[in-house]
Amino acid sequence: MTYQSWKGIVRRRDGYGLLLIFLLVDYLILSLVNSVRFGGLARSVPVALTVLLAVHTSNSRRIVVRAAQLAVASSLVFGTVQALTGSSDAGAICRLMVALVLVISPIAILRRILEHDKVGSSGMNVGKFVEMNWQLSL
Repeated sequence: MTYQSWKGIVRRRDGYGLLLIFLLVDYLILSLVNSVRFGGLARSVPVALTVLLAVHTSNSRRIVVRAAQLAVASSLVFGTVQALTGSSDAGAICRLMVALVLVISPIAILRRILEHDKVGSSGMNVGKFVEMNWQLSL
């Protein structure tokens, strides 16, 4: 795959395949990284990239994009503070920001999917499936 094709995927706002790959990498990193000092930064960087791609691909409203950018910036700042100082407070805030960022991505994606006219009842089934899985995970 060439640089131009990657660039085209991101610009056309149909990079859901690329977004899926990013999400899989995020889940892998979230489950494997266990560093006390550098864990916050190591987790927040890939998750930040994923959420920014998600809100871009989903053509989210400006307020959602700004909220995602603020959460991403906060998670990166606190992750960096944790890595430099080893502060457990900064690590806790970084984990909170990463959790917030992880919530933004599926909301942006589902909103985009359910807005399509062609989705119809199958889209609602997807929404019910996601809601049911969300309730089971709690």
